[in-house]
Amino acid sequence: MTQNGEVEKILPNPKYPFDASLFSPSELGVFDQISEHFKDTTAGEIAEISHLEPAWKENIDGKKIIPFYYAFELENV
Repeated sequence: MTQNGEVEKILPNPKYPFDASLFSPSELGVFDQISEHFKDTTAGEIAEISHLEPAWKENIDGKKIIPFYYAFELENV
């Protein structure tokens, strides 16, 4: 539990290995960039970073679902 509510932990399921064929080369490149950028960052630190984004700031008061278009406006990645 954090000051902003419960935290969900998502773990990979070994029954369903990663299938890179489901993603385009561009999407795989994004995965690589993000994993490299955050490789030494804890989940808690990532949560703190995400709370600096307009997507969080503009939607937290109403606890609204954050629209996908905010993904194109990230400032801290």
